[in-house]
Parts: sequence; structure tokens; C-alpha cells
Amino acid sequence: MVRNGTAVDQDVGRQIQICRLFQRFDRTHLAERLQVDPGLIDRWEQGQERIPPAMLIRLAEVLRVRPSQLFALALSDSEEAGFEKGR
Repeated sequence: MVRNGTAVDQDVGRQIQICRLFQRFDRTHLAERLQVDPGLIDRWEQGQERIPPAMLIRLAEVLRVRPSQLFALALSDSEEAGFEKGR
């Protein structure tokens, strides 16, 4: 488990929060669905702790989004920085 996450961790965390709020879930409800501590949801959303890949898949299922949607902000930032897909 990585603490003091990167900018990508923060972008993923913000996207998780957006998806959570869209579903009208509070942190406690999401934590119950994932069987984790609500404090962990907070740390993920703040980008303070990296989310394990298997949990990203589970998060996407619970939030009813594709896993790639959790990286939407990070991907848009890299595209704005001049990175092209497939290169």
C-alpha cells in the first residue's frame, strides 16, 4: 500500500468522489459495500493512499462505471500536456 499518493492518485480519488456523489452514496455506505473502513474511502478520495488494482475493479462495479472512467481526470491531464494515445 502506497501512502502519500501521486498526482494520478489524487485525480483518481477526485473521480471516485464524483462518481460516489453522483450515486448519492456517502462514504459510510460505499465503505460498507466494499467492506472497508470509511476512513480508507476518505484517504483514497484525497489521493493519500493508492488503491489496489483489484479494489479499483470492485469500486467501478459498485459505482456503476467502467474502470477506465476512474482515470478520466488523469487521462485528460496527460492529453492536455501533449501526450498522444498509442505512442
